[in-house]
Amino acid sequence: MLTKKTKLFFSIAIVLILSSCTLERYSLAHSQLKNKKYALAINNYDKYIKISKNGALKTRAKMERAEAYYQTGLKAFKLKKWDIAARFFFLANIKKANNILDNCYWNLAKDELKKGNKEKALEYYNIIVKHFPNSDKMADVLLTRIKINFEKDNCETKIWEDYKALCNGNYDKSKQKEAQIYADKILPSLISSAQYIADNVSSEKAVEQFENLRKYPSKYQKEISNRIANIYLKLAEEKISEENYIKADEFFNLAIRNNPKLEGKVKVKLNSLVNLFIKKGDQLLKERNIKLALKNYNKVFEIIPNNSKAISAIEKAKTKEKNIVSADSLFKIAKNFENNKKYAKALKIYKQAYKLDSLDKTKHRIFIVSNILKAKKDPVGFARQIILNYKNNIFERKTQQIISEMKQKYPDEVKVGKLKFFLSVGEYNYEVRYDITTPNENYFLIWQIDLSTQDVIPLNKLTEKIFGK
Repeated sequence: MLTKKTKLFFSIAIVLILSSCTLERYSLAHSQLKNKKYALAINNYDKYIKISKNGALKTRAKMERAEAYYQTGLKAFKLKKWDIAARFFFLANIKKANNILDNCYWNLAKDELKKGNKEKALEYYNIIVKHFPNSDKMADVLLTRIKINFEKDNCETKIWEDYKALCNGNYDKSKQKEAQIYADKILPSLISSAQYIADNVSSEKAVEQFENLRKYPSKYQKEISNRIANIYLKLAEEKISEENYIKADEFFNLAIRNNPKLEGKVKVKLNSLVNLFIKKGDQLLKERNIKLALKNYNKVFEIIPNNSKAISAIEKAKTKEKNIVSADSLFKIAKNFENNKKYAKALKIYKQAYKLDSLDKTKHRIFIVSNILKAKKDPVGFARQIILNYKNNIFERKTQQIISEMKQKYPDEVKVGKLKFFLSVGEYNYEVRYDITTPNENYFLIWQIDLSTQDVIPLNKLTEKIFGK
């Protein structure tokens, strides 16, 4: 039976033997690498890496194995065996292998194009674009993809993305110019798609789409700018309907910036809008709604800052506001004078109030007080004036007609009296009488006149019948 020491001895011996074998495996692989026996070296490196416990040496083995892959790939590359070279460069996974790997895919793609297999060529080009962004073949790859996709249906977006990449990269400008020929051909379709979005989905998204199209050289840049301008014009009009004039003004300016020819049209719209608010404000001012009138005038400044029409209208409104306050105060003073029978003073102040604020109630008081002053000065003369002027001189017309008719019937027997005035009930009421008599027919006409209001009221049915109420 083995003792513990014996077991330990055998264990150590086995480890030493295995270690010796493992190290020998690495040494063999290393030797094969030096002797350019790359396939054998890769095989032994694989075996060594699988069983090695030595971290540092294992890492070194991986690096040397990568070199073996690279050298194998390089050998295949020189023989133009592009697929084999690509496989070994890929397995090498080191910088110098990666730097040449894109050339393998480039040559593979060229071979496929020669065979007429464009789809397969595209697969290789796609690998270069995806995994080798710094490839010196990138401009040619992008240009070739553009040409291939141009022959296919519904590839406008792919073509445009490759064109953008060409324009954004630091590539030969001749490649960009050549690619622009294809970009110009697919742009009408992309423009139509963006316009559909503008008309049916979202103006904001459409602007974003158009901006993306306009950013890169093409013969459609001016048209794209005009379409963007029209979208901003539409957005501005929407904001006007929402009464968001500040935002509308912003959109109008963007429209002009994109299409300067719209400036005249925009100015007409803005001036029309300004006139609308001025007109509305004037109507409100006429209706004595000063606060709302000022609000409308001030909205003009959201459309056109420092607009002279609005400034003038606001000054006018504020003056009217002051005049209304002053007129109201004067009216109260005048009414007090009137109540105290100081009619001359009342009339003067009523007129001042009316000049400041032409109210019907003030006009009426001026009329009443003026009548009272006339009545006080010459009540009969004033009463005579009122009756003679009544209903556009109806007294003269009707009485002359009656007299003429009566004289035809009674040539020498018509007696015509004079206008007679009698003080009636009330301070400023007078009774007016007038007679036309014949042997068989008599006209006794009678009215009551209120000198303060100049109201004329028939006092019998005959008078009312002839002269009306």
